[in-house]
Amino acid sequence: MVFPESFENLKEDSATFVGSNVLADILKNLLHRGYVQAYLPDDSGSLKRSMGFDSDMLGDYHYQLTAKGLKEIGNP
Repeated sequence: MVFPESFENLKEDSATFVGSNVLADILKNLLHRGYVQAYLPDDSGSLKRSMGFDSDMLGDYHYQLTAKGLKEIGNP
């Protein structure tokens, strides 16, 4: 998730490994820890950083690793 990824893309990419409920729990945990940032599309389709997220509407967001998240997985 170096670039923003939609929930649907993440769900498709991880379908072999986890279900969508597990993916949602993982994303909520990563968001809470500050490892991932949520973005919402605006009216023009551009992604704008979200100050929070609605855990019941995770499909509305795109997700991107933060610098803290990259550091945690061992990338400079």
